[in-house]
Amino acid sequence: MAFIHKNLGKILISILLFTFYFVLGKLVQINNISTDYQLHTEYIQRINSGNAQYPGVFLLYLLVNIFSLFSHDKEVLMSTLILIISIAFAFRSYLTFGYFEDIANTKTKSFFTLLLAIYFPISMVYFYNPQYYYFGSFSPNVFHNSTITLVFPFTLLIFFLQLQYWEKPNSKTLALLTSVLVLSLFIKPSFFFVYLAVTPLFSLARFKISRTLFHSMAPIFAGIGVMVLQTILIYVLNQGSFYEGKSGIAFKPFAYWTIVFPTFMFPISMLGSYLFVGVYLLFALCKKPSIEILYCSAMVIVSILIFALVIETGPRMNHGNFYWQVVPAYYLLLIVVVKDWIIRYKAKTIPFIFSCVLFLLFLAHAGSGFFYLYRFFILKSYS
Repeated sequence: MAFIHKNLGKILISILLFTFYFVLGKLVQINNISTDYQLHTEYIQRINSGNAQYPGVFLLYLLVNIFSLFSHDKEVLMSTLILIISIAFAFRSYLTFGYFEDIANTKTKSFFTLLLAIYFPISMVYFYNPQYYYFGSFSPNVFHNSTITLVFPFTLLIFFLQLQYWEKPNSKTLALLTSVLVLSLFIKPSFFFVYLAVTPLFSLARFKISRTLFHSMAPIFAGIGVMVLQTILIYVLNQGSFYEGKSGIAFKPFAYWTIVFPTFMFPISMLGSYLFVGVYLLFALCKKPSIEILYCSAMVIVSILIFALVIETGPRMNHGNFYWQVVPAYYLLLIVVVKDWIIRYKAKTIPFIFSCVLFLLFLAHAGSGFFYLYRFFILKSYS
């Protein structure tokens, strides 16, 4: 009871956002709106009928099977999938609320946690081609893909544990960080590419050349080992693929982007996608930014570079699978920026007029999320 009383605000917001996401998922199911939910459900059916193997990223499929008691019924499997990812979405919200714990009152934490759940890019590609709103934008929220939703709370835990280890290195935190990171790779490995590129540099800056630096590489080494195994399974053995034919990886700048949009739209889309955080960073980078802001900014930059420069070849070439690291990296930067903004606002170290501009920009992004969800269900398309 003491735990419930102490964390009542987090629990209530989490229940509310669980309900929100579960209802969205059931509406997708009832109205048969095309999403990755159907694709993942059909693949679980194939696994259970003996016509497919578990892929290298097996954890979502295994969880659905366990909680559905290895059902063969499509509706049961999809309902179970929606339940699991709704729990993950609620847990992400719980962690987000907790991240603001010591810097704001319950109303402020609730307000930002709720709006962060629907925060969406201001889609510039929509003005170029109204057929698209999500496609061609960089978003911290995705409402049509089950694996990215499931991996989200793991990504936040990786971030929080990494910060905790940098502040106070110890074997318990390191073991937990390594375990959470490895589990995340069995759901969706995309974020690890960003983590791998950025984290060692920040660890080097924190620990210099030392034994602690070597110890801090444990999650990196473990992740690389898992990634090597998954690369063999996916790209060499083609195990667990939805499609016939082998896939590969190629360095082709803007190859995926130019399938749909001209290259000149890329920076324009970035402007609309990162408007709020971009404006804030212009201010923060001139005011001795926190390690969190620098770390998350670096991850966002790397995530965009991967998306822009790398593409899958073969049957998945048009799927944009090198986009997925953008989503959690953006969300992490977003919550860090919001926290930094609240701290500076309370300390009165940010001009009031500038804070009002930031608030309007934040509301514009949240309004874009409402518009996207309206469009999603009216047009029955997540694009």
